[in-house]
Amino acid sequence: MNEMKKVIYLGTIFWIKKITGIGHARGLFLISLVALTSISFAASGDMLEGTSNALVDTILKTGKIYIYLGELVVAVIIYIKSRNIGVFTGIIVIAFFLNYIMPKFLGINS
Repeated sequence: MNEMKKVIYLGTIFWIKKITGIGHARGLFLISLVALTSISFAASGDMLEGTSNALVDTILKTGKIYIYLGELVVAVIIYIKSRNIGVFTGIIVIAFFLNYIMPKFLGINS
């Protein structure tokens, strides 16, 4: 492995001497990042097996109120900025679709 790093280092030094523009500098930076990073693999198995459903339960119960209020605030702000009732209606329709139609279609109990 040390020999490979030495080859990369010498190749990088040789390339530095030939840099003539900003494009070469960007390329050198990206190659340096790739050369300096090491690859790591995740362990096999379910990475989420120790988690609980507390977040899902919160969102499906009390969190929905805050999500709906947030969507309404965003819709009103975008309407104020655009002065277009079609934009406001579109955001409300998309919010209705994402909050009522999609969960029913996917079988999520709400």
